[in-house]
Amino acid sequence: MACIKLVSKGREVIFSYAFKECRVRNGEAVCSCKAGFFGNPCRPECVRDSECPLDKACVSSRCKNPCTGVCGLYAECQVVQHTPICSCPQSRQGDPFVICERKPCKDSFARIKINVFLWYI
Repeated sequence: MACIKLVSKGREVIFSYAFKECRVRNGEAVCSCKAGFFGNPCRPECVRDSECPLDKACVSSRCKNPCTGVCGLYAECQVVQHTPICSCPQSRQGDPFVICERKPCKDSFARIKINVFLWYI
């Protein structure tokens, strides 16, 4: 049996359950789900990741993007079976949970120098 909390607001009586709230109007109970809950019976959007699409995770009873705020600066995030996977893009390197820094340009300057030299010969 669920706990019922009775609150009297003037002449209106409110019954409060875990996920729903009922008001007595004209002698009848009119119930609706509390904010963030839905269905009949009222329930949260999710309780576990498997209740969400594969690109979402169950965060605070809601199906949300699990990448939000997880990866470091300039990192990319991909969701694989509810799990955020952080990685540095191809042009960057480093710890994807902290920062992905630009890769140094090793040989591009040397190639330009050789090509210019050969052009003048």
